[in-house]
Amino acid sequence: MFLTELSFICNEISRQPIAFLGGFFAGILKLDENDEPLASWLKSEKK
Repeated sequence: MFLTELSFICNEISRQPIAFLGGFFAGILKLDENDEPLASWLKSEKK
């Protein structure tokens, strides 16, 4: 069961490594996603 969850994370990292690591570090640093420049970066990544 743990390997299934780990494979999902590995697939996400391999598809979009910059976006994944950016979100990972934003979560670790507890950044608010509505503050700039994070909000504008998230909007540009969604497009």
